Amino acid sequence: MSLCICVQFQDRMIIGSDTAVTYNLVSGEKQRGSLPAQKTYLIDKWAVFLAGDRAACSAIAHEYDAEKNKSISSFKRILKKHYRLLSGTQGKADPNKLNAVMFKMDGNGRTVSHSFSPTNQFNPVTRRGVSEAVYIITGGFRLMRS
Repeated sequence: MSLCICVQFQDRMIIGSDTAVTYNLVSGEKQRGSLPAQKTYLIDKWAVFLAGDRAACSAIAHEYDAEKNKSISSFKRILKKHYRLLSGTQGKADPNKLNAVMFKMDGNGRTVSHSFSPTNQFNPVTRRGVSEAVYIITGGFRLMRS
């Protein structure tokens, strides 16, 4: 389970996430990883939190960073592409495979967040923050290991 916390103030926000990784062994046993994983990225005007498969999350962050026209639509397209690769032919919506939140400050100094999940085809759920609000976001972040 990954955790991201956002605290909104009048003129700034603080965003933090954990760095722990859970490994799913072939036996079905879960094991906690000892090396930290990056889950929050600063890309252009966005703070991006990614949870799910570690390699996919890293690839998504790098692809989005390389986009010439960064937008919510281009981020959604990249997420959907990687989700399809992770899902293979099963096509079943599994929120543990991949989810994301993008944060930025709007012109009025409020937090704007866009949450993406496979349970709603990665259609962004947009929230505008208010002063001194706290947001807690959780999601799966795993590395499959044999």
